[in-house]
Amino acid sequence: MVVQTAWRFLAFLCLLPLSGAAWAAPAPKTTVLMIQWRGETPAEKGFKDELKKTVAGIAFVTFNADQDKDRLLDYLHKEFTGQARTFDYVYSFGTTASDMVRRVLSTVDAKGTVHIMNIIADPVAAKLADSQAAAGENRIVGCHLVPLETQLRNAMKIIRFRKVGLIFNPREGNSNIQLEQVTNLSAKMGFTVIPIRIKPEQEELEAALRQVEEKQVDVDCVYLLSESFLVSHAKEVVRRLNAAKIPTIAAVEQYMQEGALTGTIASYDKLGRLVARTVAKDLKNRRIRNNWPVIIDPSPEFLLNTATASSLGIALEESRVPGLKRIK
Repeated sequence: MVVQTAWRFLAFLCLLPLSGAAWAAPAPKTTVLMIQWRGETPAEKGFKDELKKTVAGIAFVTFNADQDKDRLLDYLHKEFTGQARTFDYVYSFGTTASDMVRRVLSTVDAKGTVHIMNIIADPVAAKLADSQAAAGENRIVGCHLVPLETQLRNAMKIIRFRKVGLIFNPREGNSNIQLEQVTNLSAKMGFTVIPIRIKPEQEELEAALRQVEEKQVDVDCVYLLSESFLVSHAKEVVRRLNAAKIPTIAAVEQYMQEGALTGTIASYDKLGRLVARTVAKDLKNRRIRNNWPVIIDPSPEFLLNTATASSLGIALEESRVPGLKRIK
């Protein structure tokens, strides 16, 4: 009789609605605001996947700026400023978004909030990191660009060039920094830079590509910058330059995935995971004002797309280029 009564009581409990404070899921211990610039990239996916594996009780809040500065600024001023203190970490993608977040974050009372800036081409030049050795207090910075001279010297093992075309967007600081760096290296390395200026608009990109296709600008190859607008059109850009028989040098992996000829590149996924591991270390030492070095991919890959090389009439012996990884 006692057993039957007990079972009836348990059955009754099972019918009760799962509501009220006693039944609520535990609140997250760590909250990360993810500010995306052009949607989720492999860097954000790798970052989140790694943190979920290594940090218990973590929650993510996401905002996608969709490559719109006004949209991001509106969010930062109308919503973020009142919520900043509720986030343990604020993650931002790319130089443009990270600089905007940094400026707003510096105006609010959120001393305990750590700013994670990932996929930054040159964090020191962009003034997002104090130095490569120490990014600054309450900052975690990931840099995805392999040193430019390494990229170009590797490219010279694949193709000969004297005139390098460079499609750039002067509205993005990151684009201007890379243009300046390529230009500074040109005399030392024996080539000329042919800048092709565009606004971040489809019609402008179309006109720039047409100039190259129709030989209105004389170039031996095109260096494809790490610049969000251009990267978001990687498929079209690479397809048309390949069709025009113009060799391409890729700064980031998306271009290689779309068939660019060659590039010495870091992995977005790997960098996202490396940044996440630093966050996990930071969480264990929050009483200390941590000052982490800028995070890089320690083993970038020197890639050659063999199908593109074949279409351009480029044939390389296996032993001629040590360290080269061939992809299709």
